[in-house]
Amino acid sequence: MSALPTLADEVLAALPLLMECHPDGPSLKVIAATLGAGPVFVRDACHKLNEDGRADLLQRLGSREQFLVPLRHRCPGRPLCAICGKIFDRGLYGDGRRQSVRRTCSRKCWGSLAFRTNREQRVASLRKAATSPASRARTTEGNRRRWARPGERERLSEKNRNRWADPVQKAALSQAIASVRRTPESRKAASDARKAAWRNPTVRRRMLAGMKRVHGTPGHKAKLSANMRARWRDPGQRKKFLRAARRGSKKAALRGRRQSAQQIAKRVASTRKTNIARGRWRAS
Repeated sequence: MSALPTLADEVLAALPLLMECHPDGPSLKVIAATLGAGPVFVRDACHKLNEDGRADLLQRLGSREQFLVPLRHRCPGRPLCAICGKIFDRGLYGDGRRQSVRRTCSRKCWGSLAFRTNREQRVASLRKAATSPASRARTTEGNRRRWARPGERERLSEKNRNRWADPVQKAALSQAIASVRRTPESRKAASDARKAAWRNPTVRRRMLAGMKRVHGTPGHKAKLSANMRARWRDPGQRKKFLRAARRGSKKAALRGRRQSAQQIAKRVASTRKTNIARGRWRAS
């Protein structure tokens, strides 16, 4: 077990006794002096307790000193955000009688805290919300409005070109894209989407027209030819091509032998039926 959770547990255990001497909450300096620990370690432990929702870290108006109190303890002072450390008003619930248990000052900090405390659950929740029909409809409508603005496509294209021109961003983007698209789930989803699009006659005609238009331009043909020549000059790429060609020729040979065997079997069966019909062979 690391030192920080152990110190946080000690601070939480000593908090009820410290509250008897300091009804409005002991300051971090008092906690450090009582436990004989360094102020920096005590500060980190108290922030950890505030972040985990095990205690409240407060700061009073006109003072920069911070105080630790039990969770939802009513005392002078305003809570500190568990993420950015800013003072915020926690407020009450709708009935006006129960105090809110918020630990962050904004929704942005709340999202950061959710990622820290339970990242898997937060990611699953965001993914479920993003893939709902209503969310997809909102995204589609937003994209339609965005692309309708003049110059939006050119601006985004220039931004993407600048990002891919930076070697650091290019490496980060390539790694992120590869990590997402190489999973079995993403491969299956992409395959199903392409098959569904190809089964749609309208989409298929549009895709075929686009491919013919792109592949028929002289610039595309020249670029494709230059890329193939460059890859063939690379010894590593050439070795891959030759290995794939040999593997393909072996498969073709096996397929040919298999077809030949099937043809022979068909001829033998046909000859047997003919001889049986003419009385040359017995059926048994």
